[in-house]
Amino acid sequence: MKNTAAERIVEEQAIVIRPLAFQRKADAAYDVVANMFIIEAKDLNADGPHILYRPLYTPALQQYATRSDLLKAIALAGPLLSSVLTWLTDRARPIYSNNGFNEPHIVHFHVGDDFTPFEKPAPAILVGNAAAADWLKAVEEDRVLSSLFVS
Repeated sequence: MKNTAAERIVEEQAIVIRPLAFQRKADAAYDVVANMFIIEAKDLNADGPHILYRPLYTPALQQYATRSDLLKAIALAGPLLSSVLTWLTDRARPIYSNNGFNEPHIVHFHVGDDFTPFEKPAPAILVGNAAAADWLKAVEEDRVLSSLFVS
């Protein structure tokens, strides 16, 4: 990252790095993927590339035109999906595996639910500023290393 906020401007857009995170349903906790990030404009509605940064994989950088394209690429079976599932927490992994980005596995059946109609869950979403608030603050205050290595 550039040293000052002024150096992190591209075509009049502030550029930030956010942790890759998903939300399985409204009001659910965020599921953050360890060691994966999105480099993009701070304004989520701005045009421009959205770059997936996976420092432990080759290629480390993959560019997508929109956040939606990025999410679609992750949801497709293949090496990208496998890498994302690998770095999700053990608790979150079953929710997103087996087409879980398109239909998160969050519906639970209970005794007496035999004939209860269930609605299909909405697709998971990429989380923006809400999940990255602490991270973005650390970047702006030049505290990234300390936020990564706090014990």
